[in-house]
Amino acid sequence: TKTQCKAVTSDVITITVSPTGIAEAEALEARVRLQPNPTNGLIIINSRFEMQRIEVMNVAGQTLLLEETKNKTHQLNLSDLSEGIYFVKIVYPNGLKVTKKVIKN
Repeated sequence: TKTQCKAVTSDVITITVSPTGIAEAEALEARVRLQPNPTNGLIIINSRFEMQRIEVMNVAGQTLLLEETKNKTHQLNLSDLSEGIYFVKIVYPNGLKVTKKVIKN
């Protein structure tokens, strides 16, 4: 409610909060496995839920690899990447994202 030039007006604001909380995201993260880690090239990603997209990023946040999937298991080939630390971001159809660290040797 606000008063401007002796006129009182009201606005209605609706806020919608997603039911996704920290506990749900943590539970999802615990249900994702990357094996083997460390790896020399091939990684198998196992998730309890169907994945939508998998993104591999370097430590600077640059996307090096992007793959689409509609499965609970996905094989990722990191053979062309140099030795080092990478981040694998898994995106789910509901918008949730899980990022895991992987070491390539």
